Amino acid sequence: MKALQFDRFGSPDVIVLREVPKPEPGPGQIRIAVRACGLTPADWHVADGLLADHLPPLPRGLDLEVAGTVDALGEGVTGVQIGDRVFGPASFDGPTAGAAEYALMPAWARIPEGVTAEQAAALPMAAA
Repeated sequence: MKALQFDRFGSPDVIVLREVPKPEPGPGQIRIAVRACGLTPADWHVADGLLADHLPPLPRGLDLEVAGTVDALGEGVTGVQIGDRVFGPASFDGPTAGAAEYALMPAWARIPEGVTAEQAAALPMAAA
């Protein structure tokens, strides 16, 4: 799958599109086929190294806000099914995040009827 990543800190030009393995959901996680993601100022702080002490090792992915369609369930996940449209924070534990073809999510909510994936991906930071 394709994902935005960076393997050194710096300006936006350190961000590259790479082919990476599709992530597998762990216990309590879901995997979505990403339809939209919301890059925010927090993502630029991550890429420029401002939060380096609080991140797993490089390479890193970008974007915490995603919306898409559930395509895999981790162990113990209930209340959601493959094919459901969801939005929320992408997992930031591994080398990819939400700016990818597939993303893992530790928490999610259903996208309300009439709300597009793009609108749903913009909600988490705006709501916070």
